[in-house]
Amino acid sequence: MSRRKLNPLSVLFKYSSAEARKIFSLQQQFTADAAHELRTPLTAIKLQLDNLTRAPSEASRLTAIHKLSEGIDRCIHLASQLLIASRSMTVKANA
Repeated sequence: MSRRKLNPLSVLFKYSSAEARKIFSLQQQFTADAAHELRTPLTAIKLQLDNLTRAPSEASRLTAIHKLSEGIDRCIHLASQLLIASRSMTVKANA
């Protein structure tokens, strides 16, 4: 092949390589953000579970169970939001 034919291929390869690095970097950042976002509510759930096991009365146990249920619902909602964001990133990356 002549040098003229290789030059456009070289430019295309450099562009594709840069895009792949950008997408990989975005995926790494998303993963780090997702882990951080999940850590807080999961820690809260763990504390609520500890409170449940140490509840001195039935009323305290019911309150702890209610708070635990709310924490689980928040985690489910957050996981759903992260899944939607991840799917959106995948669609944009494939566009």
